Amino acid sequence: MLRGQRLEAWAEMARIIAHEIKNPLTPIRLSTEHLQQVWRQAPDRVGEVIDRCAGNILLHVEELRQIASEFSIYSRIPHASLEQA
Repeated sequence: MLRGQRLEAWAEMARIIAHEIKNPLTPIRLSTEHLQQVWRQAPDRVGEVIDRCAGNILLHVEELRQIASEFSIYSRIPHASLEQA
């Protein structure tokens, strides 16, 4: 029973991690696709679009870095040991 609860907890943690990673990846992808589209269709606007999209990408990359850092800190938390009283 304890093993099942542990597996359930790990599954929930994996779901949360996946969600937290997907959140910033979507705007990174959209910004990159937008850059490609502008490059092909309106090269005269590339400069302004690069500034805006690069800022957006850097913001979300920083968010991913922060998520990774928080999980790294979490992994260093000592594990609780169960003892009988």
